Amino acid sequence: MSHRWGSRPKPGEPDPLVDKFVCTYEKNIHTLEHGIDDSRFPPMYQDAITIARELNVKYLWIDSLCIIQHDKNDPFDEDKGKDWEKESELMEQVFQSAYLTIAASCASSPAERFLRRRPERQCVTLRTGSTFYYLCDAIDDFDGDVEQGELNKRGWVLQERALSPRTIYFTEKQTYWECGEGVRCETLTKSKKYVASRKKT
Repeated sequence: MSHRWGSRPKPGEPDPLVDKFVCTYEKNIHTLEHGIDDSRFPPMYQDAITIARELNVKYLWIDSLCIIQHDKNDPFDEDKGKDWEKESELMEQVFQSAYLTIAASCASSPAERFLRRRPERQCVTLRTGSTFYYLCDAIDDFDGDVEQGELNKRGWVLQERALSPRTIYFTEKQTYWECGEGVRCETLTKSKKYVASRKKT
């Protein structure tokens, strides 16, 4: 999954993720290894789990869970980022070998869902004989929704995008699909302008 980590609440502000498993640390890895209920993960991760299950994909790779993080608040954390040093060298293999990458483009942190109700669109219905036509404003804006989106400003996103054989971007208005053949919108529009991956589907 390609996602934004977001920022932690300021002191005194409520933390919506206080009881959620956002990261793997030495102190909680044994709990995760024994299995936990989906509800203990943040909303963003729950959405990713839903997508993986709907696609019959058995494994989901989320960096904050699959790499043991250094816990700055734990004086007994002796790892000091050693797992990150080792695993970061394998990121190329992770994304290159993935079935697909889920891009949570419209969520700014794990506390937010990316599977959400879309803004309502106004449309006009025209009828010709027994055929109906629906006219509405165009919402295809891959450049604005993805290329210029906040997720695309992350340091690692270029590697994640270029190496992934296919990516599904969940944006505010619609879903986009990108692979070696180009970009397709949920509205069935096709574009070859923004191809980042050269792999075939």
